[in-house]
Amino acid sequence: MGILKKEKEVIQREKSELVDSINYAKRIQTALLPSSSIIKERIGENFILYIPKDIVSGDFYWVETAGDWIFFAACDCTGHGVPGALINIVCNNALNRAIKEYGITDPAKILDKVAELIVESIGLDGEVRDGMDASICSFNKVTRELFWAGANIPLWIARTGAIYELLEFKPDKQAIGLTENRLPFTTQKIEIQKDDILYMASDGFADQFGGEYGKKLTRKKFKEILMMQRGKSLQEQQVNLLKFHNEYKGKGDQIDDILVMGIRIEK
Repeated sequence: MGILKKEKEVIQREKSELVDSINYAKRIQTALLPSSSIIKERIGENFILYIPKDIVSGDFYWVETAGDWIFFAACDCTGHGVPGALINIVCNNALNRAIKEYGITDPAKILDKVAELIVESIGLDGEVRDGMDASICSFNKVTRELFWAGANIPLWIARTGAIYELLEFKPDKQAIGLTENRLPFTTQKIEIQKDDILYMASDGFADQFGGEYGKKLTRKKFKEILMMQRGKSLQEQQVNLLKFHNEYKGKGDQIDDILVMGIRIEK
């Protein structure tokens, strides 16, 4: 019994040290993320629902500026936990290099360059096929023009006019990274209106299993939930989405990292 007790203590100590290390990694990862106040200062009112499945996350959100341009994106890297977090750092760095080192402003060309940089970093031998999905906007604060590109992640815009509608912009159906027969990404110029709310989200929220029958929520249902947020402040929307997720998941496990961004364009 003494040997078993000693082995148990060793295992518990090693587990504690591992968790402490991952918690410290979370502090570093969090420090790389832009704060809500910075996003508000650069773009406008916003909310960010960010729920890692494990302590660290493969999802991340990104905001940068260059000259008259503001760039913002929601990104979903391969995996979650520690492996996802490592890919997260590679992809975050590639985005920063695309605009700062290469001076690219077109969102599709940013994604093309990021794919190239990811392959250079981790996929040259073809053995590592990790990468990310993303939804990225380039907004010119002088001309007030918005350009968007997506890799497997759409963009939704809630607009109040004669009717209330949720516009959906379809992404290119390919990931960013080492993929077969990769095509150039495509940019869409989007005419925005005052008080438009832009939504970008990884698939974690929509892919959650739960509810009465333990089924996947689905992207269709997620869009319906966004539609139900009409007239509510972005802070209220964040609270509502979190509450829905927790109730839908119930006592089940969260299956993936969750990221939902909502940004009101003040024009």
